[in-house]
Amino acid sequence: MPTLRDMLTPEVAAGLDRFIAAQEEAPTLPQAVSGILLDWLSGHGLVEVVDVPEGEDDPDASRKPRIA
Repeated sequence: MPTLRDMLTPEVAAGLDRFIAAQEEAPTLPQAVSGILLDWLSGHGLVEVVDVPEGEDDPDASRKPRIA
């Protein structure tokens, strides 16, 4: 079964590697892809993102997506 990286073009994989390297706390590849997609989808009004204050119910998630 192919991995996520296997499904990416070399250019996209390289761009994701640069994105991950530039983050203060480097996400995993799936986390990076999910975050980028969430930003794009919310920017196009396809997913509503609800901010969760730090320290509340889910300390690992700063934003909670909901389908718009």
